[in-house]
Amino acid sequence: SDLERGVRLSAAFAAHPLVFPSLVTDMVRSAEVTGKLETVLRQAAKHIEREASARRKIRSAMIYPIIVATMAIVIALGIILFVLPAFTDLYASLVVKQPGILVFLLGVSKYVKAHYLFILPGVLAAVVLFGMWIRTPRGRYALDGFLLKMPLLGPMVQASTTERFTRALGDMLTAGVPVGQAYAVVVATVRNPVHRAALNAVGASMAAGRGISYPLQQTGVFTPSVIQMIRVGEETGHMDENLQECADMHEEELDYRIKRMTSFLEPALIVFVGLMVGFVAVTLITSIYSLAGGFH
Repeated sequence: SDLERGVRLSAAFAAHPLVFPSLVTDMVRSAEVTGKLETVLRQAAKHIEREASARRKIRSAMIYPIIVATMAIVIALGIILFVLPAFTDLYASLVVKQPGILVFLLGVSKYVKAHYLFILPGVLAAVVLFGMWIRTPRGRYALDGFLLKMPLLGPMVQASTTERFTRALGDMLTAGVPVGQAYAVVVATVRNPVHRAALNAVGASMAAGRGISYPLQQTGVFTPSVIQMIRVGEETGHMDENLQECADMHEEELDYRIKRMTSFLEPALIVFVGLMVGFVAVTLITSIYSLAGGFH
């Protein structure tokens, strides 16, 4: 309808920001000036497909660990709350001393059963409040800063941010968007608030004529190899090509790190479940031996 009224395509896109990302809108706005609309639209489609593919890879890598960890916790709680309490009456009827581990677990079970009407709403409220907190700018900043410091997730977040930034900036430069305008749009699409806050300061340095490679180096967000590739592209006039090459390199690194994390989590979760089951099994065996000893 907007197009039929004579509105430009970029302006029509801009009226629907939930459907068309600002990056795509700016690419289309540039294409309207250069006359390369078909090429730019195909490039924007590829960009969106790569973004969706990266998100799917990360989500699929997290599904298995979450399911296994949840089931392990549910099974352990079921044993502690419903299986072990059966030993209480048995020990009471035989007047046998309870092992220390069993006393501890039965104490936990008894406390949870007596106060579950308060514990369950408390846990749910804590989860809801935590979810609301991480949606605030301060909470999201603190959470993402914590994730950046974690051994496995930190490098993944770093590689993902680098790939997203260099890919988006390279796509916009290829579409003919000026680097100053493209940079502001790309930084706004960076999801990690820690990186976004550091990258926001580069815009002023670029406006002061300091280029882009040196201000980016001062942020400390990117590795020296990324800065070097951007510097070479800036000096040779092929920054869009260098950015795309850098994005391809970090896309491969992200795939490798996702596979590495998955291969690490699978045995780690098996060990975790084994320890939980082993702990409960030792408790049950100790209880049975204690009962057997009480008959002599």
